[in-house]
Amino acid sequence: MDELQTSHQMMHTNIEDVKASHYDLKTTLTESTVLNSDFNINQLDTHEIDELKATITELQNSLFEVKNTLFELQSSQNTVSLTVQELQNVYSDLHASNIDLNNTIFEFNSSQNDLKEKLSDIQTSQKTMQDSIDLVQ
Repeated sequence: MDELQTSHQMMHTNIEDVKASHYDLKTTLTESTVLNSDFNINQLDTHEIDELKATITELQNSLFEVKNTLFELQSSQNTVSLTVQELQNVYSDLHASNIDLNNTIFEFNSSQNDLKEKLSDIQTSQKTMQDSIDLVQ
């Protein structure tokens, strides 16, 4: 679960980086654009072009990081799903074992009651035999 939260936090951070890079790109483009109809690429100086390239590279890197974080998040979600499934299977097995144990306890109690009845019958028979022996003497 910690992996999932960490991946989610990384994705959130990367998304914030993408937003910042996007803002930087928009700012750079706005600063670099000349608002007249005679716009010429030569009007941009080398520094502005380098800034624009750097901003685009940052944006691409941030998007790549977001993509990787999404893959990690999906992997973590798959791991969590498998863990939940395993826990559900263990719970089902424990539930079945509990039912078996309850059935065994019931059978044990039934056997114990049967033994008590037989013991009572034997004691009654012994008492009857003892009474008969006492009568004969």
